[in-house]
Amino acid sequence: MTTMFETERVPVSEPAPVGPAREMDERRPVGRDRQLDAGREPERDPAPLGRDPGPGRGAARSQDFTKVPVGGRSPTSAGTAGRSSTSGGVLQDVGSFFSGLVSRPGATIGRLFGAESYSQPELARYLEHLLRRDDIEGDFDSDNKARAVVKRWKSATAGFDLSGRQKALLIRELLSGATAGADEAAILDVLTLAEDGDLRLIFRAVPVADLLGDLDGANSRRLRAWLDTRFEGGQQAVSKDDVRPKGGLPPGAPLFGYDWAHLRLRLEGSYRPEEIIEELARHDPAERERAAKDLAVERNRVGARVLELSDQAGHAADKAAKATLEEEVRALAAKRARMDVVMEDAFKDIAVVERPAELAAKAVTLTPDQKKAAREALAPPVTPGPGGAPTSFQDKVPGEKQTYEEKLRALTPGIIEDHWSRQAKDRQPADHSDPTKMHTLTEMEDVAKVSKDETDVVLGGYYDQGGHPPMKADRPGSRRSLHDLWADTQSYLTDSTTTFADKRALARALVAYFFQADKDTVAPLNRAHHASPSFDLNNRPRNPEAASQVKVAEEMTTTAPQVRRLNEIDRGWDASADSRTHDVNIQLFRPKGAVENDQDFMWDMFQTLIHEYLHTLAHPRYRTFANGFGGRSPQYNTLIEGMDSFLDEVVWANIASRVADPALRAKVEGPAHAKLRPIHVKHASRRRYASFAEAVRLVTVVGFRNVILAYFKGDIARIGG
Repeated sequence: MTTMFETERVPVSEPAPVGPAREMDERRPVGRDRQLDAGREPERDPAPLGRDPGPGRGAARSQDFTKVPVGGRSPTSAGTAGRSSTSGGVLQDVGSFFSGLVSRPGATIGRLFGAESYSQPELARYLEHLLRRDDIEGDFDSDNKARAVVKRWKSATAGFDLSGRQKALLIRELLSGATAGADEAAILDVLTLAEDGDLRLIFRAVPVADLLGDLDGANSRRLRAWLDTRFEGGQQAVSKDDVRPKGGLPPGAPLFGYDWAHLRLRLEGSYRPEEIIEELARHDPAERERAAKDLAVERNRVGARVLELSDQAGHAADKAAKATLEEEVRALAAKRARMDVVMEDAFKDIAVVERPAELAAKAVTLTPDQKKAAREALAPPVTPGPGGAPTSFQDKVPGEKQTYEEKLRALTPGIIEDHWSRQAKDRQPADHSDPTKMHTLTEMEDVAKVSKDETDVVLGGYYDQGGHPPMKADRPGSRRSLHDLWADTQSYLTDSTTTFADKRALARALVAYFFQADKDTVAPLNRAHHASPSFDLNNRPRNPEAASQVKVAEEMTTTAPQVRRLNEIDRGWDASADSRTHDVNIQLFRPKGAVENDQDFMWDMFQTLIHEYLHTLAHPRYRTFANGFGGRSPQYNTLIEGMDSFLDEVVWANIASRVADPALRAKVEGPAHAKLRPIHVKHASRRRYASFAEAVRLVTVVGFRNVILAYFKGDIARIGG
């Protein structure tokens, strides 16, 4: 039987063919459900951050104090209304009043009677005072200042884009002392125009009982009616601290110019990704693009910190220290997940809104320095040494006894067994021959069509859609473009012409793929030893760490039992694609357990088929560029798998809000499942490749448009080629 090894040397990260003269390309990563579910992160109060002008920018504007977040609630003010604050008091009121009479008698007397004639610098100092104390001012005219601030916020005056904590403090200021009608009106303005994330924060700082007790007459009736319509469960639920806003962004909410510091506060706080997306949608395309770029830069920083802390936790000897580090990692990873969802939606808008000619005109020509940076972005960064100089590979970490190769040799059997348990254990011949345990290819043909349709909506302007027809499932006696991966691999492995050398080559390629793509064991090992494996075009090692990987892969594929176990993993691999023939290969095993698991399987299949369809769209010149780094290289994995993960999540950004739509559910889950209760659909990042991080780094260097032109049009000069 002719195999891939007799026709063309295909990158090792791609499984070997399972039929005559066929090459199979990209693997779909195995879902471990370790990715944070981007739509359901725990809500946290933002920690005090100070001024934050944005990624890679200069200092904050010294006069714009409203961008400084309010810190965490102090022991004296947490959970209380304004009147119980330690600020203010009669003596302070009297002292401030008489001091004002001396310095500014006219203004002071006017303010005693409610005048709001404050200058911008005065109100900025007032807000700075609130922020510094994290408490109300409590002066004789503080409610006047609060009303003046609210009016400027309501009219979207520059410098008054208030955070949720600032709004909470202003409400508490207005509740302190006697709450007059103008104070009540200002409180209602803040509440009724506040966004969902701010409302969740406000009602953690301002008990609804204090609002209900202070507002009178028509304003009280308006407040109660608003509570009943704005929140799930109405006033009664909010009174029990069950704060679930509904209805989305309120009409008439103030719109300010884009500001990274304000966006970052939302990511730190109680805003959900869809709420931030809704707010950003009000901005013009240029501002949304700025947001996407800022998010990508910050995502890189947070991702690097996650890896750093994860490595520290892995080496922590003290259990308490380890637990602290792990909690910090979880918090940062949750923030990163929220950022990813918002970032991908912003990039999606560029692809959907801009015409191809407009996108091409806005792409940039790289400078020599940018080309160098683009190539460097393709591989995980090696921890720099003193002074920022690159750190060379360390075969032995100081203070340790084992070499890099010895550690890799010790880790590999566990990696293999983990994959076998997840991909081969319950995918044996008896399972495949049991129709009750299997879906059919014709079912998946329908899902494949909608995966193509949804991808074409977002990215279809950059390739010939007609040249990429919908996938068609194999029929008896007719081989088409959508195949049963298990059946094809089994046929190849049991064919009399397939030799042990063929099977061993397949197994060896799989081990090499593990070394390239494993993020939980091999990636931390590489970081610890400053390893960056490098291969030539023919996958020959070009440095010591690459040589160690080749050697261990050979050792792990020596005996027949070793090879058989790895071949079974290949047979059970979830999915793959061949960009040359446009063939896609999938598994059809039904998941065990409740029907909800099968609903989830169908959504997972839908996401998988988007990923695999994208592989078939990669331009030949783009693939040639990737192959030039060697198929075992991290650069190859970034360009082929990491970038494909990035693009499939950009497509998903156009789908995520519609997962409960009955028509879409019927196409994805099938008519029978679509009649059942909708499940929570996981984000497409559930199967994200670790090299997604490097793909985003490339986007920050060259720009989203350059990546689109390189991937779909083959203009590789746009990414450093």
